[in-house]
Amino acid sequence: MLTVVAPTPVKAGAAAPAQRVIARWVELFRAHVADERPVLTGKDAAAAKHLVDLVGADLVIARLPMFFALNDPYLRAQGYPLALLPAAWNRLIVLTVPEPVGDEAERTLAYVRRLRGVR
Repeated sequence: MLTVVAPTPVKAGAAAPAQRVIARWVELFRAHVADERPVLTGKDAAAAKHLVDLVGADLVIARLPMFFALNDPYLRAQGYPLALLPAAWNRLIVLTVPEPVGDEAERTLAYVRRLRGVR
């Protein structure tokens, strides 16, 4: 027996979170890569939905400019496809980690010195 599930209704005028990510990516693509509308594939949409499900649309949108700022020859040659954003996600996290300050910096340096065997 086939069960049909009704789609979740979306309020009129409200874009789905993955659609917001894709729209922002298109804007940045036009600004950084080419002044034409990029070709979007199912892999691009799946990548956007996957990241939105993991961390939310606002965080993905906030990190998109950093994605285009990555100095990666492969990404540049491919045109920074949205489908490769999940693969670059950890690099974007590292770029946004704040530097330790105060006591935290001292504890971090002491830990690194212990690891290296330096007193």
